[in-house]
Amino acid sequence: MTKLLAVLVLFLVPYSMNGRNPLTSENQQESTDSGIAADVEGQLLTPSGDWSFAGNLKQILTAVRKQWREQTASLALSGAKGIVGVEFWIQKNGSEVDGSEKVVRSSGDARLNELAFKAIHSASPFEPLPDSYSGTKARVVIFFSYGTHLPKDAPPQSIEASKYPTVAIAIDMVSDDGGVDFNAYLREVYSSVYKNWVSYIPRSIEKGLQGKNTVEFHILQHGNVPKDSLKMIVSSGKDELDAASLGAVREAAPFNPLPEKFSEPFIVLRMTFYYNLKPEKSQ
Repeated sequence: MTKLLAVLVLFLVPYSMNGRNPLTSENQQESTDSGIAADVEGQLLTPSGDWSFAGNLKQILTAVRKQWREQTASLALSGAKGIVGVEFWIQKNGSEVDGSEKVVRSSGDARLNELAFKAIHSASPFEPLPDSYSGTKARVVIFFSYGTHLPKDAPPQSIEASKYPTVAIAIDMVSDDGGVDFNAYLREVYSSVYKNWVSYIPRSIEKGLQGKNTVEFHILQHGNVPKDSLKMIVSSGKDELDAASLGAVREAAPFNPLPEKFSEPFIVLRMTFYYNLKPEKSQ
């Protein structure tokens, strides 16, 4: 049996903006044409966090804010409300690094989470980073608000404690791979499950709720997941965490078809979900 392990981890990193709250906008927060508050605020950092791109950041926020207001226009009568935090990376030429975006704070509303992603994609590419910068990419963290205002005076310390949990997913193929490279396929499955998971994660993890569970399921040749194959094989002991993990996989299915070179009827995957716990290192 060949075993593939791909661990993709989301660490929700606390940061400051030259001593001020990253969730605080220097300008009066904007509203849509319908009068509903809709704004963005964020920060651009190098991997070491020691560089400032004030001009680039202003351009990024201006472009993303415009797209955010356009993307959320259809929600005017929906009652949607929340704050979404998204982290992504841009290359030195200003283009977004494919697949780098991660939700660092879920609004609890899948529509807002998805529209935040769309706003970033629509606003990209951005202006190139300065020629004087020797690095190849930089990290951007943006908070989107809709129907509510970004907090102006919440201490960074309290934000770190209550708004930045650590969550992660490990994906493990436990059936034989038949000599076929499944790494790219596993990344696709991970990405699909993760995007659904962020809307299922309970808000209780922001208060420190911890747990880990493992879900097993089969993927058939055409990408379908038989309902009776989806099961919790290691429970967290917490119903809300188990429901979130099962719901993420169930919502993500069906997946893309299995690689053409793979001749077996299905593969067996296990996904381990970590809530405020760090993944174990693979042996």
